[in-house]
Amino acid sequence: MEQTPASTDGVDDAKLIVNYLPPTLTEEGLRNLFAPYGQIASAKLIINRYTGQSLGYGFVRFTNAQSAQNAIHELHNFKIENKTLKVNVARPSAQSQTTNLYVSGLGQHITKSDLDAAFSPYGKIADSKILFDMSRPSQPVSRGIGFVRFAEREDAERAVSQLNDTILHTSRIKVKFADTQMDK
Repeated sequence: MEQTPASTDGVDDAKLIVNYLPPTLTEEGLRNLFAPYGQIASAKLIINRYTGQSLGYGFVRFTNAQSAQNAIHELHNFKIENKTLKVNVARPSAQSQTTNLYVSGLGQHITKSDLDAAFSPYGKIADSKILFDMSRPSQPVSRGIGFVRFAEREDAERAVSQLNDTILHTSRIKVKFADTQMDK
């Protein structure tokens, strides 16, 4: 079996995390879903050890990074049953926490695209989202809070220093590192 070296940042580019899996999907089903994109070294569905039920996420490791990238390209935002998959390179949890930014003070009409456009000049964005009040699902309202996770710590630091206490559209935003589990 071909061994994939970790990238220069210590991340195994062939290992993917798959979020929002439907509860009916089995580990074999996870493997079968990803098999068309390359040779799979391992597939693991994360299960609640007390109930035996899927926790809705898992990991797939390919034998090479190109197969992983092909799977991301084809399966990220793929709809299966009533779920939309989120597929990304798996990063060590400490690394993803230290690159995650908390953004407050967002105006009600700021979109995810606006958020991405404001932060992308500082580096590659791994993920971003805006929180919405869903008490009226037909008319979700922004809670004025968002998160932006960068691929690299240095990019996140630059974004904090350049964007904290600045105006985005018509609102003054605050940008800081999000609290990690260790901070709580």
